[in-house]
Amino acid sequence: MDLQNKSVDYYAENGAKIGTEEINIIHQRRLIHKSVHVLVINSQEEIYIRKHHYLKKHYVGRWSCSVGAHIYKGDEPTQKAKLELASSLGLHTAVELLGRKRLSDAYENEMIYIFQTASNSVNLISTQETYEGSFTSVEMIKKLIENEETTPHLALAYEAYQEWKRLLLHILEIERKKT
Repeated sequence: MDLQNKSVDYYAENGAKIGTEEINIIHQRRLIHKSVHVLVINSQEEIYIRKHHYLKKHYVGRWSCSVGAHIYKGDEPTQKAKLELASSLGLHTAVELLGRKRLSDAYENEMIYIFQTASNSVNLISTQETYEGSFTSVEMIKKLIENEETTPHLALAYEAYQEWKRLLLHILEIERKKT
């Protein structure tokens, strides 16, 4: 099936569903829709990032999240994240929601669900969207973001990951003080 003809739900700014339309119409009309983006993190705290294919229309040659996809009609965010991990990277791992972010730029108008998972290796299966990928240090990803070499999705996912880490460290500090 042509992915440009897939149906996607669209939403009001407050998150209330308004209706359903084909993804190409969603983009043309700049309607708010949902997507999932997953960060695969290895035991060295490196994140697998992938470079958008030069044949893509948008974000050409920019680094992006480990996987990312629109949420089509009937999809649920967690299940969609797992499905994309399996079909794009051959991973069958648990995912954890890091948060949701809002993205509005010249092309996308999305509510993004950002997940993380753990794996020390990936098997790049889908190459229509990507032509290269690698585990990359958090410091290098920060530099790529500063140099505007990433998609806005990766920048927002990085932000969510950093917020999650700060929260986790805060919780650990509270627990340490209790003992």
